[in-house]
Amino acid sequence: MLTPGELAAQLGVDVRDLKRLRDEGRGPAYITLTPRTIRYLTSEVADWLSDDTADQRVDQAEPSPTAAPKNTMGV
Repeated sequence: MLTPGELAAQLGVDVRDLKRLRDEGRGPAYITLTPRTIRYLTSEVADWLSDDTADQRVDQAEPSPTAAPKNTMGV
């Protein structure tokens, strides 16, 4: 299990961006242990990252000026 800080560091985004993804339902699935304790299962993060649109979601959280456009059309 990963803390939001650990996952944010792995993804290269800010913890606030990860919270925004969570609030918007666009981030990886998570569990709430207590109202202030959130954890991400590594298997859920891996599934989310393997999703065709996961790269686009991460890019929207922290846009990179040098990032190439992603092909989300599956072509």
